[in-house]
Amino acid sequence: MASGILQVELYDETIAEPVVGARVTVQSGEEVLYDVYTNESGQTVEMELEAPPAEYALEQNEPQPYSTYDITITADGYETVRIIGSQVFADAIALQRVYMIPGIGENIINVPPPVLWGDYEPKEPEEEVKPIPEETGFVVLDRVVIPEYMAAYIRSSYSAVCKDLICDMTTI
Repeated sequence: MASGILQVELYDETIAEPVVGARVTVQSGEEVLYDVYTNESGQTVEMELEAPPAEYALEQNEPQPYSTYDITITADGYETVRIIGSQVFADAIALQRVYMIPGIGENIINVPPPVLWGDYEPKEPEEEVKPIPEETGFVVLDRVVIPEYMAAYIRSSYSAVCKDLICDMTTI
């Protein structure tokens, strides 16, 4: 079996700063594979995990091309986060970015499988030729047109004075 890399990044949701010293546990079923802590950048070390061969993603009717792992994240002053079904592909880095919410409690995130491997209801059939909607007064051009001039309204954040500006698009 091949392997892939999982790395977890943690940020405080309210101030967008890294969460330092959080405990991150990666499990496969009941087996704990990694129990690590985040550094000053809010990142864990890169964790090497088993994954099916990358060739499975190239052809139809192949087995699932990724492995799933459960991640539990705990940090003082934040809700515990459980990510169930984080996907790791072979020969790739899976970056799991998490925004931690201050407080007490648990936040459970279920990662569903992609449509190719999930058990989803079939899509409702659509008409191949759809009726043309009524005209709304807007004009739809048959090609892209780039204007020579463009009017822009600019307002300085330091002044209540607003100015109109005409830009010559040929000089940009």
